[in-house]
Amino acid sequence: MYMLLPRLGIRLKARQRIVQGDEMRVGLRGQVPKVWVPRGMAISQTVQFARKYTYVAIAIDALTGQRLW
Repeated sequence: MYMLLPRLGIRLKARQRIVQGDEMRVGLRGQVPKVWVPRGMAISQTVQFARKYTYVAIAIDALTGQRLW
């Protein structure tokens, strides 16, 4: 990839590099657990959905293999 840059007229300055990156969302989706109840009894349980997420972004220099968080 770096060898193609001069053909395109692109010159990298000192300490510049090309990286490839991606991002993803990681998290949990909580919900109320199931409950064992004897037959004939009514179940009174509130439905509760909660979501907690965090985002992760990473870039990798394809030439050196260095990871950038």
